[in-house]
Amino acid sequence: MYQGKVSIQDLAIEVQRQHEQRLDLKAGTKQMTMRDGNTLVIGNHPDHVFGINDVAHRQISQHYHIPAEFYDRLKIGTPQLLDGLVNGLGGIEESRRLVRTLDGRVRAFLSDRYRVIDNHDVLEGVLPALIELGDEWEINSCEVTERKLYLKITFPSLQREVKLDDVVQFGLIISNSEVGMGSVHVAPFCLRLACTNGMTINQLAKRRNHIGRKTQESVEDTTYYSDDTLKADDAAFILKLRDSIRGLLQESVIAAQVERFQLAAAEEVEAPPMQAVEVLSKVSRLSMGEERSVLNHLVRGGDLSVWGYANAVTRTAQDAGTYDRASELEELGGQVVNWSAKHFNPRSGG
Repeated sequence: MYQGKVSIQDLAIEVQRQHEQRLDLKAGTKQMTMRDGNTLVIGNHPDHVFGINDVAHRQISQHYHIPAEFYDRLKIGTPQLLDGLVNGLGGIEESRRLVRTLDGRVRAFLSDRYRVIDNHDVLEGVLPALIELGDEWEINSCEVTERKLYLKITFPSLQREVKLDDVVQFGLIISNSEVGMGSVHVAPFCLRLACTNGMTINQLAKRRNHIGRKTQESVEDTTYYSDDTLKADDAAFILKLRDSIRGLLQESVIAAQVERFQLAAAEEVEAPPMQAVEVLSKVSRLSMGEERSVLNHLVRGGDLSVWGYANAVTRTAQDAGTYDRASELEELGGQVVNWSAKHFNPRSGG
């Protein structure tokens, strides 16, 4: 498994530091000025001059409907043109934004209706539930990146055999994004002991969107809700997260996942490995390097079942360049294990 911080204590220290150092500003786009393609000035306050990280750059480009590739070319090659484009668009159609900053950099450029649920609050909510479980759990990996908080835990007592000498250990992944890259999220997580691959099972995930309650037609408008109402709503959701932690560890949930794994292990993929991996890569948008890595680990493992393909993906996660990408590949492995063998057939169209 791709490793992050050494312990949950290290994670908590960094989360607390960020909680104390963060600065959030709400302002209209007419009050904002981009400089040199990589600096955002907000209002006339001398301290409100910030660098811009990659997450915020992408959100700025999305907000102004500037194609990402074009935006990046301007930022690198002709930043003064990017300044003029962003500042011009911000002045023509003013909108209010929530600008989240940390350590002197803009880390998020969001709607001013964005419901902030900080990592600090999530840890405060879920750690008591974990403590109630006693010493039965252990941290496999944890990290806080520019995009998300991750906490991946397993329970040594929750080990099940998928097939002979192939044992998985069940647990949970808890994640959150303070910058609009995902909701508060808790899902089953498992560790394959033979090779320490991690896998996220999102089909049973419990989550909370950061902005209202989405329906097919609308997003709940929280404009007229008091702070007390919003805080009570978030507190209630944290309690639901605690219940979800307990619920996702029930034997019935684990048994259902083991059965799915066993079905995947018994279903052979008939398509040639190179062609099957090409289908997987196309459907899942793997990079060329990731595609080669999946094929390499598949051949080395010698398991051409659906289970084998899923584990080739999660093994590739260990080679990822970032913690975020490793976590995405672990999630992809959890999706692939639910594929049918026909899904890998090039003639099926993916």
